[in-house]
Amino acid sequence: MRVRDELPPVYERLLPPWFDRDAVVESKATCAACAMCAPEDAAPSPASEYFSKSTKCCTYSPRLPGFLVGAVLADEAPEMAEGRARMRARIASRVVVTPRWVTPSAKYGVLLDASRRSSFGRSKALLCPFFRDDDGGCTIWRHRESVCSSFFCKYDAGADGLAYWRALAAYVGQLEIALTQWAVSEIAPELAPVTRAEGRVTRWELEDRAPDDDEYARWWGPWLGREEELYVACFERVRDMPPEQARALVSGEPLARRLTVLSNARDCVQNPRIPERLRKNDQLDARELSDGARLVVSYWPYEPSALPPELWALLDEFSAAETCDEVRARLKRTRDVDFPAELVAQLHRLRILVDATA
Repeated sequence: MRVRDELPPVYERLLPPWFDRDAVVESKATCAACAMCAPEDAAPSPASEYFSKSTKCCTYSPRLPGFLVGAVLADEAPEMAEGRARMRARIASRVVVTPRWVTPSAKYGVLLDASRRSSFGRSKALLCPFFRDDDGGCTIWRHRESVCSSFFCKYDAGADGLAYWRALAAYVGQLEIALTQWAVSEIAPELAPVTRAEGRVTRWELEDRAPDDDEYARWWGPWLGREEELYVACFERVRDMPPEQARALVSGEPLARRLTVLSNARDCVQNPRIPERLRKNDQLDARELSDGARLVVSYWPYEPSALPPELWALLDEFSAAETCDEVRARLKRTRDVDFPAELVAQLHRLRILVDATA
């Protein structure tokens, strides 16, 4: 599978050749049998943090660019029927339904930001409107946006994996903005962008309702009542973008710069770069378990590591004063302790050990 294959099909012919590289596989993040839900065949571990099976990680409402909204509406595959119906209902609600985006309300954003640590993955109050309750699936997955294309609960490459997927989200997110603006400028240049004050919640958003008719009419102008038509037209325009325009778009700033970051992040996943000198991360969240082990949260809250007490004690041996090889040799010489280079690399990937010279 290529990187290109992990993204919605509308991007297939628009993305540069870099996206023909092999995809990064996350074997620990199993969406069908959610790795963050408590196991059915064993007692839940008091040391683990679990998501609810009725929400999983879908406690996030996507910010959908208009051309992806149109892709959902234009996709007549039987398996997309529920997604199309939900999208039409979302458009009919008029709640933050603009010519360029269908987004969650500012109220939702405030709630998500304030409750992310306590309730993400657990509360139905944050549940995505396109989440299907019966099987825990997404009804618009084929045409998902950048965040949903790049979020994983666990990463095979640890912090390097997280950095890669965030770089991919940044690239695709920037591409969404560029394509959305281009499509509307091509089809409906008379429609000005809808501006919303940062950090402000309108009364209509607070009350979970549509804006006043006059305000909504200003957003849509002559396309009022033809919202679906505009979204589908934007999708078709993006889908059929001339190759030379696509090449110019992805080779210009800021997408070219973001691709450099993405490429470097993928290189770190494929070829880990271990600093010569490491030390214990002084930002670790560690608590002692009943058996004396330490449950350590380092780079990511959803993948804690249980470290035996002997290993936890040895982490303080690493510092800027010695290289990792010198520390390993000293431990072998003075304590007869084997500290494999592979374990050093894994502890660095988890950012339990970090660059001592940074």
